[in-house]
Amino acid sequence: MSDYTITTDFSVAKSGAQIVGADLDVEFDAIQVAIATKAEAVGPFIAVNTNGTFTPTWGTGFSSDPTGDLRFQIIDEGTHDIVFISDDTGAVMTGTSDTTAMSITGIPAAIRPDVEVFSSLFVLTDAGAADKACFATISVAGVITFQVMNYNQHGTGGPKTMVIGSDGSDDKFTASSTKGLPAGWWMMYERIRTA
Repeated sequence: MSDYTITTDFSVAKSGAQIVGADLDVEFDAIQVAIATKAEAVGPFIAVNTNGTFTPTWGTGFSSDPTGDLRFQIIDEGTHDIVFISDDTGAVMTGTSDTTAMSITGIPAAIRPDVEVFSSLFVLTDAGAADKACFATISVAGVITFQVMNYNQHGTGGPKTMVIGSDGSDDKFTASSTKGLPAGWWMMYERIRTA
């Protein structure tokens, strides 16, 4: 990698002096070498994308599991990658609920973090309606655990705040009816790598 250095300073040429093509060729050659040997960076990182699909194994929460594949995309930023997971076809992926929990196990090693991380917020289907604000934890073992965010009212007419579960506990989906991923569902998280 080289930097461009001026070889002929044309600003000091005397009035009436001629600049010949050979002098310009030397400068253009030096510029060409400097440009050709510089690394190209896109923004603050060089992005390498990896894509794939997987069939989720629904860990808990269903007597009849949702069906369908999930798609992932990794934007490689070195030790902190961004992972997007979405439904592969844009179809609804719901099943029959039998507990207040919901998880996916065995996600591909390519999208597992080296430390537990949290996802972005998204909406899930619960009790047949796509209306639950949720987030997820993604474990080192490859488990996505979905968690509901609910509003708590502070006193009569008081402000509302978002909390995990309706009473501050985790995993508060309806234990009957349908739940799962609505059409167009996606989530994003940072996959931290320590090695």
